[in-house]
Amino acid sequence: MAGSDAKQPTETVQEDDKRLKYFDFVQAAAIYVIVCFSTLYEYAKENSDPLKPGVQTVQGTVKAVFRCLKLVLVFSLDCAFFC
Repeated sequence: MAGSDAKQPTETVQEDDKRLKYFDFVQAAAIYVIVCFSTLYEYAKENSDPLKPGVQTVQGTVKAVFRCLKLVLVFSLDCAFFC
């Protein structure tokens, strides 16, 4: 019985280490995707001469939506903190 109790913390540490390695991979992959998408977006934006007004309109709309989401998130966190 004492032998099995001694193995549990080691197994837990190994499982946590595997999860952290997986998380590092996911985080690195997400950053890579964001960088690739932003580079592609900038290239498309610069080379879309006839579509430039439409691209700028969509970009303004997306920025406005993200500002609203940011405000809602900050407000909900503040409310959860003070309530």
